[in-house]
Amino acid sequence: MTETNCGRCGMMNRLADEVCQHCGAELKAQAAGFNAASNEYRRPEANFEGGEGFKPATFIGPFNGVGAVLSPTIEIFKDNIWLITKLIFVIFAPFEIFKALSFDSKDTRWQVVAGGLFLALVCKMLVAPSLIYALVTVMRTGVAPGLNECYRWGLSKLWIMIACAFMSWLLQVLGLICLIIPGIILGLAFELVYPIAALENRTPVEVLKRSYELTKGYRWKILGAGIVLGILCYVILIPAGLVTGVLAMNGIRFWPLDAAVSMIGDIVNESTTILSLVIYLSILRHTPSEEATQG
Repeated sequence: MTETNCGRCGMMNRLADEVCQHCGAELKAQAAGFNAASNEYRRPEANFEGGEGFKPATFIGPFNGVGAVLSPTIEIFKDNIWLITKLIFVIFAPFEIFKALSFDSKDTRWQVVAGGLFLALVCKMLVAPSLIYALVTVMRTGVAPGLNECYRWGLSKLWIMIACAFMSWLLQVLGLICLIIPGIILGLAFELVYPIAALENRTPVEVLKRSYELTKGYRWKILGAGIVLGILCYVILIPAGLVTGVLAMNGIRFWPLDAAVSMIGDIVNESTTILSLVIYLSILRHTPSEEATQG
């Protein structure tokens, strides 16, 4: 390995560098934040160090209610909307254009549908860790990382994200098939899969186990936060849906508009990823440091 991560901002640097080329921190393992040796995000209580005029994006407190995570989620989304839009647009725009051009008839071949679903999965699994990395970097340094830096982090986590997502989805489906309730419980238990997989150096099985353990005692609150955020997303997307719906009823189909509306949906729906990150950091506020740094 010829590169190492900065303990303050997480940026990749050469092993020969003594200070980070992004934030100027000494390149050595630190007790908090991104650990240079393990590529693991240790604690959210780490000092938010930044340059002159630095102001943290938001304060994330203990998870003592729906509002404790919903308010920071909305604030982070609002304050970083341009960064979020750029990250999602670069990855999802080609996919949405492909979907708008390909899914134009009811007799679409199953190969096209399967290809579209696969591309959607890859896009989601690449965007999620990239977005989480970008937002954590902003919260810790006050400086937005470059898109290449974010995608490099996302690519380094792609395989584990796919594995974790597949395992969690499979378990949830089995739970729903059995008695429905177990599937819902597992869905809430695996709420933290994305941030854990993106920020901690663990195997897929360890990621699922850690998410299951961390969410104990918080699952009703997680359900409440998810329902409220889902309603907010639905309300936001109503106007765009009405426009395409009215045009479709009149036999008008304009693929650039379809792609644009889908892109808006992709951006808004990533608020669920931000919610998972906020819940993860919020729960760690209640977690002893030994448990947060060991697994």
